[in-house]
Amino acid sequence: MSNRVLYFSRSGSCREIAKKIAKKLGCGTNEITDNVSWKGFFGFMKGGFYSLNQKITEVTLEDNYNVADAENIILVVPLWAGGTAPAGYSFLKKEISNINNLYMIICSDGTEATKAYGKLEEMVGPIKNKFGIISSKHNEDEIIKRVCNEVTEV
Repeated sequence: MSNRVLYFSRSGSCREIAKKIAKKLGCGTNEITDNVSWKGFFGFMKGGFYSLNQKITEVTLEDNYNVADAENIILVVPLWAGGTAPAGYSFLKKEISNINNLYMIICSDGTEATKAYGKLEEMVGPIKNKFGIISSKHNEDEIIKRVCNEVTEV
């Protein structure tokens, strides 16, 4: 069974979570990037605007990894302004039909991901395996363990 962890990260938090999951699963990671600068205050504000308005960005996957090559894709993205980061939903909109099994993790400082998943599913269809890491709840280790257990049970 092959697994791959993909992530988008503005601040580095999602990258660190992705690397922890990959280490536990013994698989590699690939970063999703887009054609937009999200740096600084204006990048932060632009990110909120893009997320609220579901603006699509042009995304690329590190090393041009083919998602169809993995049995399981674990996708780690941040929550921005009540939705996922634009690179996250843009990537899924582009690649969802090529993903065999998706395990998605939305990371936030304090907001539940329920509404973000609702918005995302309106764009890309149902997502079966949904998780939320909320730093204020200190649930990162618990969610990582659950995701890894579910991926290895398949």
